[in-house]
Amino acid sequence: MKQWDKFCKLNGMRAKRFARDVPTRWNSTYKLLLFTFEYKDLLCGFLGKLFNLLIFIYIQTNEIFAPLYVKF
Repeated sequence: MKQWDKFCKLNGMRAKRFARDVPTRWNSTYKLLLFTFEYKDLLCGFLGKLFNLLIFIYIQTNEIFAPLYVKF
């Protein structure tokens, strides 16, 4: 998580921890998806740097976020 904190700071964003998806709490999935949507560009950049052999392409249509992973 130190890498995530550093990456967020370098990009001018506050580092947040991911909410965990808990089967017994109906809103945990909502919170996880909300966080992911808010940080989608930062997450794609972070994962792109973390896994430099992957290209992260995302398609954004209104409020739909779909990452596609392409290996070389």
